[in-house]
Amino acid sequence: MRRLIRCTLDLIEHRPGRVIVTFALVGLLACSAGSFRIGHSLEDWIDRDDPAWRDYAALRADFGDADTVLAAFPRAALRPATIARYYDLIDALRARPGIVGVFEPAELLLGADATTPPLEANIEDLRRSLATAVPDWRNVLVSRDVERLSVLLLLDPARRDTHAATLAALREGFAALGVTPHYAGTAVFGETLKDAIASDLARVVALLIVASAALLLGCFRDPLASLAVFAGLAVSIVCSLAVCGLIGLTVNLLTLLLVPLVFCVGLTSAIHLFARRTAGVWRLHDAWPGVVRPLAIATTTTALGCLAFANAPQVIVARMGIAMPAAVVITFLTSMLLVPALLAAGGRLGRVPVVQMPRAVPSPAWRRRLAVLLGVLAIAAALSLPQLTREPDALRFFPADAALVRDYRAIESHFSGLLVADLVIRTTHGRIDVPAARAVIERFLASLREIPELTTVVAGYDLLQWSSAAADSPLGSAFFDATRAATRVSLRLRNTGAVTRDWPAIAADIHARWATVATPDLVLTQTGLIPLILDAQDRLLRVQGLTLLAGLAIACVLLWPFFRTPGLVALAAIATFVPLLVTAGAMVWLGIPINAINLFVGSVILGLVVDDAIYLLHALREHGDIEAALAEIGPALGITSLSIGLAFATLVTCELVPIRQFGLLSAIAVATAWACDTCLLPALIARRQAHAATVA
Repeated sequence: MRRLIRCTLDLIEHRPGRVIVTFALVGLLACSAGSFRIGHSLEDWIDRDDPAWRDYAALRADFGDADTVLAAFPRAALRPATIARYYDLIDALRARPGIVGVFEPAELLLGADATTPPLEANIEDLRRSLATAVPDWRNVLVSRDVERLSVLLLLDPARRDTHAATLAALREGFAALGVTPHYAGTAVFGETLKDAIASDLARVVALLIVASAALLLGCFRDPLASLAVFAGLAVSIVCSLAVCGLIGLTVNLLTLLLVPLVFCVGLTSAIHLFARRTAGVWRLHDAWPGVVRPLAIATTTTALGCLAFANAPQVIVARMGIAMPAAVVITFLTSMLLVPALLAAGGRLGRVPVVQMPRAVPSPAWRRRLAVLLGVLAIAAALSLPQLTREPDALRFFPADAALVRDYRAIESHFSGLLVADLVIRTTHGRIDVPAARAVIERFLASLREIPELTTVVAGYDLLQWSSAAADSPLGSAFFDATRAATRVSLRLRNTGAVTRDWPAIAADIHARWATVATPDLVLTQTGLIPLILDAQDRLLRVQGLTLLAGLAIACVLLWPFFRTPGLVALAAIATFVPLLVTAGAMVWLGIPINAINLFVGSVILGLVVDDAIYLLHALREHGDIEAALAEIGPALGITSLSIGLAFATLVTCELVPIRQFGLLSAIAVATAWACDTCLLPALIARRQAHAATVA
């Protein structure tokens, strides 16, 4: 190992060009090999290993499936002066690639056409019918007072490359009519999410560059050294995104977490490398061997913390469990090899800047006060944990005042719910539409309408009541299979406003209602895109708690090489666990429920916060005195904690709520970890040493 380190240092110092060229080539290859595109498909969040995926595949095979767009607008917009242009828009949409079908309510329900606006007699007849009928498929297309209409587009999921252009054409067409509809549907959600990811990623990167530049220039006061660190970060990000592309991972919601993670690892590694001095002088052959071991172990803990993603049931999350650890390792290598090589190539290796951060460590008196405060916060957080709530609906990505959420609220208040779940009822023999089966299913449908979260039950039997030929229409084929051995029922639930129960509770209620009417020859299956996503999120929430505890145990194992005394390892474990406990308490105090994104704060931050404990214990082992250890690494701990906190705090500016919460909670965890490592852990160690001296 010593020989390898010596050869590496000689290469950096005497042949830095080879190191730089190697990393440059790797970066270029990464750019050419990686596929950089933004992923926004809701199907990415499904657990495809779940047997329920087969049920969903069977649903699609029997009844078809499509992405949806709803455009809701006032009926009064269809005037004699606009009706022709409106139907020109509808005809143009039907002719667009990727369109499976267009359901236009004015013609379908109100007798309108390209020359005739909705007829008043038809409007009044439909209003009376809707006033007395239970909510059915018509409520998706028209409000109960018939004052608002909604065009429904069905889009081919295999042609998602056309969805953005279709939405743009739809918006332009309505704008030409002087109408601004409310938009909803899976395609609208996906495209809005894609735009939000792109804008949030650009904002986060810009803020990271500004914050990191200010931090490095303030601490190093050396533009060239700061530029070398940024070059390492750039290569790390490019290579990390290339890894994502190579394993089939698109730029997605979780990529917003990967970028600040790279900045954190890169900055902290460079700072610790530059802060290592002997008699006040920095030398590569002294500093590099002195920090490579704690940095390597710190990198390992961070990578292992990120590895928690690999335990997720969704492919998009599990693959991030590969990409994030890979990004951590790549960033460690660029910081330890490329950055010093760049300094050596510029003739700056002998003049590495001094890491400056006055008052990085509080005085002993303040450390005691902060240690007591941390103890109080930890106890308060532990008492608050029973109040911590879960939010398995990861689809609630946007804040309440976002345009998409306002549109969803408007549509749900006048039409029907937008969270769609599907039921498939199959008969083991005969047909599903014979009187006996129909009677059972219609009793079940009547019972379903009593579920408080449901706004509308859309079933094929509603079509049969409307028209005997409706089951053979394109709309009817979405509710009856070709052999009439199965029927589909779509449940539309509210996705905005107050939600009294989560999906698992509603699903259990549906099964209980079916049990009261079911016969041996009828089989019910619950499925649908949204339920699969919600079920996967619920499983994710249940398994990740154990993963976090396993990560804490692994962190303790990694601390063992520094002090083979169980007591000291236990103290370090306490200082590592307290930040996670306080952060969980902060979630209660701030009213933030656990969701599928902020759930990973513990795992990711665990890997980062344990790093400071490793550096402190490493310095303590070398000096044998806690004050001397703090004096040596205190500035580096302060700067690295500040850099990590700033990096994740940039996520607070994101539009996406779970990412915003992740940034806030990460900043709280990092601040608490710094206080634990500079105040609580030294106080515990000092107390233990004093007790040992008294006993001796």
